[in-house]
Amino acid sequence: MLNKPIQIIILCFITLLPISAKEQIIIPTDDWPPFRITQNNTYSGIDFDLWKELAKRLNTQTEFKYYPWARSLANMKNGTVDMMSGIAIKKERQKYIKYSSVPYYSCSPVFYTQKGLGKTIKNYKDLKPHLIGYVNNSIYFKKFDNDKTLKKRAVTNEKQLLKMLALKRIKVIIGTDCQADYEIKKSGFQNMVEKTDYRPAKKLDLYIAISKKSAFINRMDEINQALKDIIHEGKIKEFASKYYK
Repeated sequence: MLNKPIQIIILCFITLLPISAKEQIIIPTDDWPPFRITQNNTYSGIDFDLWKELAKRLNTQTEFKYYPWARSLANMKNGTVDMMSGIAIKKERQKYIKYSSVPYYSCSPVFYTQKGLGKTIKNYKDLKPHLIGYVNNSIYFKKFDNDKTLKKRAVTNEKQLLKMLALKRIKVIIGTDCQADYEIKKSGFQNMVEKTDYRPAKKLDLYIAISKKSAFINRMDEINQALKDIIHEGKIKEFASKYYK
């Protein structure tokens, strides 16, 4: 039997042991309203609401790190981050990430042009004469993504694209309607830009992705079930309603 002084020492040691911390998901993020809104070191938007709900159901914590989109993908590849949101399926990416079994949101690729020029682009062939702005490392639709005959100019984000279009620095851009329409309204560009008559009959599904080098890859089934439950309960629509007013 231990004497009293030793018992006291052991009890003090146990008391001082740190409480087991929750697992932490490291998530790269950029600015992509209304999904990811970063202002004054604060985060809001559909994706951040989704991460909060997922973390609660997975009994984890989240840590966000701000990177440009291309850098976020590179970090997913090398495993310095765990998961990211708002990502479309691309064969090349499947080498280093695993997608959630279901998408949590769907958008459509849309071409935008300067006000008054929308009717001049009625089909895909009408894009040929134009320099088309797009976001680097983004996926829109296969025909456009793989077309090396079109003149294209890559930029960092859609906000930059829309500003270039509104200021008449470029005539045509491609964007995703769920983001670009939000940004056009918020920036007051409604009288400066418009959608083209040509509308690709495509859908862009957004997924949660996990780096294959992340320890969370072992919780893929649990993550998929939590995401399905969130969608089934109408939480995504609830999150979106706060930003699309």
